[in-house]
Amino acid sequence: MNIEKFDFMEHQMLCLPRQRNQDLLALGVMDFNTSQIVCQQELQHLESWVKDSRLNQLPFARQKLAYFYLSAAGTMLPGELSDARILWAKNGALTTVVDDFFDVGGSKNELENLTTLVEMWDKHEEIQYYSKHVEIVFSAIYNSVNQLGAKASAVQSHNVTKHFVDIWQDLMRNMMTEVEWRESGYIPTPEEYMENAVVTFALGPIVLPALYFIGPKITEYTVRDTEYNELFRLMSTCGRLLNDVQTYEWWLADHTRGQERVAGAHRHM
Repeated sequence: MNIEKFDFMEHQMLCLPRQRNQDLLALGVMDFNTSQIVCQQELQHLESWVKDSRLNQLPFARQKLAYFYLSAAGTMLPGELSDARILWAKNGALTTVVDDFFDVGGSKNELENLTTLVEMWDKHEEIQYYSKHVEIVFSAIYNSVNQLGAKASAVQSHNVTKHFVDIWQDLMRNMMTEVEWRESGYIPTPEEYMENAVVTFALGPIVLPALYFIGPKITEYTVRDTEYNELFRLMSTCGRLLNDVQTYEWWLADHTRGQERVAGAHRHM
């Protein structure tokens, strides 16, 4: 839309002949169109992945693929960052499915089974799936993480798949902690809550693996470095607090509307 509205004759920022400006504008339009084609192809790939992974068969799961792809495509613009955009979108969709499974879709037995499968990883065949839903969720995580890990390992020239797996295992453990708190009625201290919640906010599987496809190579030393982990903790803390504040505001508004409806009903009795 901006390209169509832009009048290059009124915005000549370069001291170039008219023909040169027309050539530059044509090049910009061509680049824009090429980028759109790449984005469309990536989105088609992601939509096929959802169907192949059977994630669309999970009745409890929100479909957030387009949302996560938009956040990736809007921030990681160069064409060569295609793998990073796809990873971001896939893991964003997967973390949403897992979050919904833990919140509303799964029983405690199913959640424990899924967590154990992720903990076992390459030895997961030693235990059975508790349900079809567990099989779909785990298979989607397992296959995607291994495929994306192999691509990232090729880029980095060393195996980074284990780091991907570690991130998912941490997420599942912390999500189970929240389940246990909920089941037992335990109210954690603010410190306990935040230590756990920065992980369950689930930026780990989205942001950290994407870094392997962007910029300089990341060494194992960097991943273990305290600065690297502190930056991630601070980012996740900000995100978690913003999310919690918004959730509380929605709840408060809904609760207030509910009270007003009750009060109105009483007045008419």
